[in-house]
Amino acid sequence: MGWSLTAEGFDYLLSEAEEGAKARDLADIALDTDLKLIGEGTLPENLHQAGKISGPIVLQVNKVKNISAPMINQYSQTASRMLLASLTDGKKTVQMLEFSRANSLSVDTMPGTKILIKNSIKITEGFVELEDKAIKVWVQHFSKN
Repeated sequence: MGWSLTAEGFDYLLSEAEEGAKARDLADIALDTDLKLIGEGTLPENLHQAGKISGPIVLQVNKVKNISAPMINQYSQTASRMLLASLTDGKKTVQMLEFSRANSLSVDTMPGTKILIKNSIKITEGFVELEDKAIKVWVQHFSKN
């Protein structure tokens, strides 16, 4: 499913689960848990040289902003939209850039939202290219510290 957890992270999920929990139950708990607490860290060390990120891999949204609009008005319709999403695997952070319109993310995407990179996704000049067909957004966001 793309989850890469530390041993401590897995133990944490087990401690939060009810007895007899199945893998799906643990995944649901993970969706509501900060990857910084449970994530192993699977992003390539040097994104510029990697050229791509191979999925499946789960990342967590830190922030999404429209870099073509002023910060005071992220919903501005006067400029074309270009989203920049800061994502983490729990250890490293990567920037995902919208080169063509993607409907799966918006400036309203909450921090903590999990994104599954389903297959390979290209890295250009250190930015992961945001492609709707290559990702799946899980709406839940973390609520635990």
